[in-house]
Amino acid sequence: MERVIVTVNMEFRGRSPARELFEDAGFEVLAQRGSPGWPDEETRGKLAGVDAIIAGAENFNSHTMANADRLRIIARNGVGYDKVNLELCTERGVVVTNTPGAMADAVADHAIALLLSMVRHIVGGDRAVKEGDYLVPIGEDLAAMTLGLVGCGHIGAETASRARAFKMRVLVCDPWAQPSLIQELGASLVSLEELQRQADVISL
Repeated sequence: MERVIVTVNMEFRGRSPARELFEDAGFEVLAQRGSPGWPDEETRGKLAGVDAIIAGAENFNSHTMANADRLRIIARNGVGYDKVNLELCTERGVVVTNTPGAMADAVADHAIALLLSMVRHIVGGDRAVKEGDYLVPIGEDLAAMTLGLVGCGHIGAETASRARAFKMRVLVCDPWAQPSLIQELGASLVSLEELQRQADVISL
C-alpha cells in the first residue's frame, strides 16, 4: 500500500472535515507544531517509506531526504519552491508541485489591512486612547489615494481588486502583466519611475 503523509498547520489538530477527507482517502495526517513546519531532523525521520508528501514549510535537501527511499512526489501546500532542492529532486526522479495562488486572498487581505492600519493610524490611535489621549489623527481617505503595485501576479491582482473596491486609483509596474488583466482590474500600467512619482503607497 502506498503511504502518503500530509504535514499541515494547526487547524488540522483534532477532528476536522479536511482531516477526515485526507484520512478517508488513506492519507496519514501528521500535524505540524506550527509555522515554519517540521524541524529538519523530524522531516528526515518521517520520510522513510513514504511515497508522497503534501508538504508545508519543511526543508527538502540532501540531509532531510537521506532516508526518503520511496519518495516520488513532494506536493507543496503553497507557492514557493525556496525550501525544496529542485536539482536534487530531479536527480532522484521526485516530482515537485506547488499551488499557485493558494494564499493570494489571504495575503491581499493582509496587505489592505496593513494599508488601512497605516493610513487611518489604527495602531497608534489604539495606543493613544489606551493612554488617555483622544486627539488621534483622523487619517486619509483611501478614495483620494493612489496605490502603486510593483508586480501583478495572483497576489497583486487580488490586492488591486480590493484597492479598487475602496475607490483607490491603482498603478501597476509589471513587464509581464497582460494589458487585458490590468484593464479588467481598472488599473493603469506604468513605468517604475512613474509609479514612484505618483503613488501615495507602494506595495511590492
